[in-house]
Amino acid sequence: MINLLRFLYDKRNFLFFVLLEVLCGWLIFTFNKYQGAFYFNSSNAIAGNALSANRSFTSYFDLEEQNDKLVRENIALHTLLEKEKKIRKIEALTVADSARRAAYDFVPARVIKNSLMDTKNFITIDKGTADGLTPNMGLIGPQGVVGQIKYCSEHYSTGSSILHVTNGGLSGRLSRSGAVGSLEWDGADPRFAKLKYIGKHYFIQPGDTVLTSGYNTRTNAGHSTGFPAGILIGVVETVNDDEQSNYNISVRLATDFGSLDHVYAIRSKAKPEIDSLEAKLDKPKK
Repeated sequence: MINLLRFLYDKRNFLFFVLLEVLCGWLIFTFNKYQGAFYFNSSNAIAGNALSANRSFTSYFDLEEQNDKLVRENIALHTLLEKEKKIRKIEALTVADSARRAAYDFVPARVIKNSLMDTKNFITIDKGTADGLTPNMGLIGPQGVVGQIKYCSEHYSTGSSILHVTNGGLSGRLSRSGAVGSLEWDGADPRFAKLKYIGKHYFIQPGDTVLTSGYNTRTNAGHSTGFPAGILIGVVETVNDDEQSNYNISVRLATDFGSLDHVYAIRSKAKPEIDSLEAKLDKPKK
């Protein structure tokens, strides 16, 4: 302890100089807009690179687990493909199906930050405008729907996951009955969400699959967002009829947000045309 105090006393002039330098830097970045903007952009880039490096280092130790996930995903995809062929009795996609599927591009990205314990949870990925990403794109993972991009920089993007109490809901369709409702998270358990506005004239039971409906949803900014129809959201866990006209449906989410590692950003080729058309609805008539 005495040696430490002696060291601090001997270096008092240098330490005081460093303190003054830090104080000057803080005053410059706080009260000057240009320097403040430069610092903000630089710190974001440094933080993004640091998160990416940390993610790369930690992911090295779970390569075996990731390979197992990929194997299970490929098996599930092949199973679904064979089931689709058997149900529809087709050996190849029709022209209409091909055109619909070609309307979307999927950009792979790695998750470098993901929260799931807040009421408003966000996800950061290592792709940005340089990779063709823009705000309002949907995000899906190997297991199902993940969320939506909100902001993009050149090399990174961040957005809200479906574990977000103010995301306005996600349009979901029950595969067996065809009923369409709004999937919303109540901020409680990250494994479950609520499917709302499903009337009691439908027959719903636990085990029913919930998929994206394909409907576009208008955001507060006026942009349309959406997912291709048929992407897995989850499975009905419980069905209660305690409400007056609608079911109270709990859905077990397909995506395990606690182990989320890779996602795909959905780029709709038709989105600019849809946005332009729907914008006309907001314009007052002359």
